[in-house]
Amino acid sequence: MTAHDRAAAAAEGSIYVTGGGSGNIGHLGIAADGTLSPLPGAPYATEAVPAAVVASPDGARLYVTSYGSDSVSGFRIGVDGSLAEFPGSPYPAGKGAGGAVVTPDGRRLYVTNFHADSVSGFEITTDGSLAQLPGSPYDVAWTAGRGRVARLLAQALGTRFVATWVAGRSWLSPLLSLFYDRVGDHVAGSWPGGVTVTPDGQHLYVATRHFVGGFRVGEDGSLAALPGSPYAAGEETYDVTVTPGGRYLYASDHTGSVDGFEIGAGGTLTRVPGSPIASPPMAL
Repeated sequence: MTAHDRAAAAAEGSIYVTGGGSGNIGHLGIAADGTLSPLPGAPYATEAVPAAVVASPDGARLYVTSYGSDSVSGFRIGVDGSLAEFPGSPYPAGKGAGGAVVTPDGRRLYVTNFHADSVSGFEITTDGSLAQLPGSPYDVAWTAGRGRVARLLAQALGTRFVATWVAGRSWLSPLLSLFYDRVGDHVAGSWPGGVTVTPDGQHLYVATRHFVGGFRVGEDGSLAALPGSPYAAGEETYDVTVTPGGRYLYASDHTGSVDGFEIGAGGTLTRVPGSPIASPPMAL
């Protein structure tokens, strides 16, 4: 592909996509008519089972979580969109690293750890490398009902081994879900997935099983649970997003519905009237 062809293929910019089964990052150009085509240099190798891909607000850095290797890989984005991995990458996260978000000021990265019921927080240094924040990882599970025994059982049922084993036996999934709920009774905050931050960077929200966890982001980037958190949401809540103005949060789940919440002055959530509504997609 010539320089002219490349420019035409990416006339409207480009996007990066993760290939979970391939262990690669794809790079696709967006042509003037909106069509997509692979750009030279791609795909770029990364760690096992890449999940989320997020860029810094200035478009200079890219971070990719790896569910299979419990890590985050960091890359410098060249002027042509090519990727060069940072020294020290990949950086350790928690078990089942999945969702990721960069704060609006580009200073921090947060990653959900599906099998550890936690969120890893990182400072993005001046060279783009990552450094763990104080107190990271942060626990997102609130044990209720049967206490520590339920918590340990929930961790056992939520391991990568069980998830992989059940994935090949789809008929077991509803049975596992029912058993988990009855015996766990509940462990609110388990199995964290999507994560989002308000536009002012002061509050962070995590999609967890049946709930949305809310946190205040401290001056040092540490997380502290908000009053009333976790907030009840749909069954197997999967993803969360905040509107550009920071007034509302929406959470999708595996049953095909979306919950809406108003974000209060202190970050607390209140369900909006008529919520939830039916909606086929799981991700937002």
